[in-house]
Amino acid sequence: MNICYLVIEGMLMSDTGEKDMKLREFIDDEKMSKLFEKFILEFYRKEFPNLKVDPSKIKWLVNKEDPWISLLPEMRSDITIDDGKKVLIIDAKYYSRTLQFNSRFGNETVYSVNIYQVFTYVKNRDVKHDGSISGMLLYPKTEDGKALDLSYVLDGNQLSIRTLDLNCNFSEIKQQLFDIIERWQGK
Repeated sequence: MNICYLVIEGMLMSDTGEKDMKLREFIDDEKMSKLFEKFILEFYRKEFPNLKVDPSKIKWLVNKEDPWISLLPEMRSDITIDDGKKVLIIDAKYYSRTLQFNSRFGNETVYSVNIYQVFTYVKNRDVKHDGSISGMLLYPKTEDGKALDLSYVLDGNQLSIRTLDLNCNFSEIKQQLFDIIERWQGK
């Protein structure tokens, strides 16, 4: 957690001066994605010890006798937060752009594959079909300036899409992450 704090404080903070460098210039997208995911996971583990915070394996809701079940890919969430009554599944994504451009329709959209992924996690985890399982796509706010705070109810489950602004001081980052939990818990 301390390493993540130092990284954010020391390298993601920047003015717009020419001598400033961002961590992104030194670390490739795959490593940044893992760092972003691990930071969020460890932050929630440390700050919310009363919640169960872990990555989790999600079982497919399929007929157990199906001979082709072994061909289904494993579903493993980045972050699953459980308060004993409700569950929030967070899929942390790190891209250079928050939205994708849909050339067919000429508009920007959230990455469809990401929505399908988190929706699949949520629906397969919601075995009681009571809406107690929520999902979230969490992106860092990128240089394109797209800040997202979207929320939908899809087939009875809450699905949110948010950005986390990492280009601010740590207390503000912390507050953004606290806000996610407060909204999920209905506070």
